[in-house]
Amino acid sequence: MNIALIDAGPIGPGGPYDAYIGDLVRQLGRRGCSVDHLSLPHLKLSHCVGCWSCWVKTPGRCSLRDDGSRVLRSYLASDLVVFATPLSLGFVSGMMRRMLDRLIPLYCPHIEVYRGECVHTRRYDRYPAVGCLLHRGVYDEEDVSVTQEYFRRYAFHFQTDLVLEASTDLTPDEVCDAIDRL
Repeated sequence: MNIALIDAGPIGPGGPYDAYIGDLVRQLGRRGCSVDHLSLPHLKLSHCVGCWSCWVKTPGRCSLRDDGSRVLRSYLASDLVVFATPLSLGFVSGMMRRMLDRLIPLYCPHIEVYRGECVHTRRYDRYPAVGCLLHRGVYDEEDVSVTQEYFRRYAFHFQTDLVLEASTDLTPDEVCDAIDRL
């Protein structure tokens, strides 16, 4: 399985979150998965400027010249995209929010009905399944639940499913087991 691990972990070396993600990537590799670990704090990733070039001037391509295009390529080449983020103020981190905004080129500006709701038309025939791995920190189960629902809706709008809902309360081995069951 090809996995794009989009990691919005904290900036700086070490710490329990970094150790957790590193262990997870190693274990997935030992289980035969190909993992592209995209550590967002280590990438050059500008904020979306809302120019809509990716829909109008250069369909499917962002006008910003940074590592966002690398993330998009990895996203499309994967079977599973796992969004790993510490919760910040009870929701996804600002770095993850920035990346999610930059995924706009992956779909078209046109609207269609999917499962009874209006969504943007797919730009590509195939999108990967989606997973989220949340680092709760000081936040409670309600914050985790709200964030998981956000990723469920995100997956819905890409006409795919949220197939992994995990937190760092699980061991990396337990997360790998959940991925193996997909």
